[in-house]
Amino acid sequence: MIVLTDRNRRLTPAQVRLEFAAREGGPRRPVRVERTDAYEIVGVLDDDTDRTFTGFTVPARARSPCPSGWGSPPTPAPTR
Repeated sequence: MIVLTDRNRRLTPAQVRLEFAAREGGPRRPVRVERTDAYEIVGVLDDDTDRTFTGFTVPARARSPCPSGWGSPPTPAPTR
């Protein structure tokens, strides 16, 4: 899960694009994001469109690297 917050609580799901890969060099998968009641933007690393992706298995006291990236569209200039 990825959680994004902003100090002014103005970030919206439309402003965020997330993606991940199950392994380095693997296919990039989009992450669906939602806004919580606490003004957080959350995304679960899942791919419900690809049945071959079964998720991550992480043994106890181990790590599972997950290449990920996020982007935001350019903010329009303020108007007066």
